[in-house]
Amino acid sequence: GKSNKFTMMGQGEFVLAKDGDFQVNGCQADQNWNAENTLGDDKTRTFKNVKGALTWNKEVVAKEGANTVEVIMEPTTKVIVNGKSINFDVTGSWKQNRVSVKDVAGLYVRQHRQNQLVIKFTETGRMLVVSHMSKSSGRFGTRKAFNVVIKAPKTATYTGLCAEKKTTKSNWATSAVGAGTSLFTGSETCKAAVVAEVVKEEDAVVVA
Repeated sequence: GKSNKFTMMGQGEFVLAKDGDFQVNGCQADQNWNAENTLGDDKTRTFKNVKGALTWNKEVVAKEGANTVEVIMEPTTKVIVNGKSINFDVTGSWKQNRVSVKDVAGLYVRQHRQNQLVIKFTETGRMLVVSHMSKSSGRFGTRKAFNVVIKAPKTATYTGLCAEKKTTKSNWATSAVGAGTSLFTGSETCKAAVVAEVVKEEDAVVVA
């Protein structure tokens, strides 16, 4: 197969990958800026440098057919499976509170590691691995985000950010999700209809 890396851009909801009725959206947020102009927990800057923004996935949603799985960061880390909320415990007690959904037709959702959730649509073989990242060191201070790996059959074809390249910059903004068309139901973070702008190249990986 092939492996493509592509960046999440700007803030808001973007289509990462879409093929037929399969779709993965990410909700992006600048990790080193907020209303108080703070950088991480203890650093400050006096302006919002868009090109220097550090954007990551704060929420992820995957949908195929009748099944929708959301992975939410705030206000608490949780998984929402077809409207049912399940705590996503990323602490040392995760084995006692492991996310495990096996009784929904066409869907398998299971927490394989403390910080890792596998979402598999069993009828097509498409799969996501969502990893919770928590960092408290380095130049950007404290930040939390989700890393997303999308796996699919070699024959799959995609539209969305993960199908784009640096040379197709004119198409990037078309993956921004407009108001009223969000796949999320439980996200309090996402702001739709934000123009995409590349900032870094390590947020999403598609393996096809």
